[in-house]
Amino acid sequence: MLGKLKFWSVLTGAGAAAAIAVLALAGCLKDTGATVERPSYVATIPPLAAILREVVGERGEVISLLQPGASPHTYDPRPSDVKAVEGAMGFFYAQKNLDAWALSFQQTNAVEAFELVPEKLRRTMTAHEHGGHGEDAADGHFWTSPLTVRAMLPELAARLSELDPEGAVAYEANAERFAAELTALNDEVSAMLKPYASEHLLLVHPSFLYFMSDYGLELAGAVEPSPGKEPTPKSLARLIEVARERDVKAIFTEPQLPKGPVRVLAEETGLPIYVLDPLGGAPGRETYAELIRYNAKILVKAFSD
Repeated sequence: MLGKLKFWSVLTGAGAAAAIAVLALAGCLKDTGATVERPSYVATIPPLAAILREVVGERGEVISLLQPGASPHTYDPRPSDVKAVEGAMGFFYAQKNLDAWALSFQQTNAVEAFELVPEKLRRTMTAHEHGGHGEDAADGHFWTSPLTVRAMLPELAARLSELDPEGAVAYEANAERFAAELTALNDEVSAMLKPYASEHLLLVHPSFLYFMSDYGLELAGAVEPSPGKEPTPKSLARLIEVARERDVKAIFTEPQLPKGPVRVLAEETGLPIYVLDPLGGAPGRETYAELIRYNAKILVKAFSD
């Protein structure tokens, strides 16, 4: 008791007031059990998580469900995914035709990122491009275009602010910073690919149509227009003809898709194979800018070799 009296006797003025305030706050936290937690957001795929991380910043945590190398078209959610989504402040998926498994989660704060893209920038994949014979379909691979991502940032920041009003200022500031970075990134990639405008790409899957539209590249054809649907001998024969007619320089595959049909096509045409990555998440392709730069560099290498 004497020790405590001595302690208080040496505290005067501002020092005493500060000590009392600290002890009072500690008492309140102890009594109420109050803790400050960062909001958690969950995204279905790595590139969407990378975009969210730029806008969320230090305000919260962003988790990607899809692991590097997995395909969003065939992914089977794990029990841990369900738990993560249930505990999240918001759940973001790309587009219902792309990661439809996201619709199986019970989450009231689910956001379809494609709906945040201005309508005039939403691309429609023609029946020819996606290998179908019916109507055209919405192309959900919007994130391959830095300009399209930049255009969706105001809506993304607004949606995050609705979910977490106290973080609105941070979300808006982060979105503005990221928009400026995307402008610079687009200028950089435009300069890299300008010498190769009008080149025709033979893709394993039509995942890069937004990217190609931005930088003046053309689609020669797709080996596997629909996920999981292997090409017929007739369609492979047609791709061989197209590759020769349009002076295709290479065949571009993806880490998430089987390589068998691409190897057959490469053998028949003598074309080299390069790997483009629409999803990232792997080392060196974790941030959004890293992913875009990686793909731009692969294209430059393929066109210049």
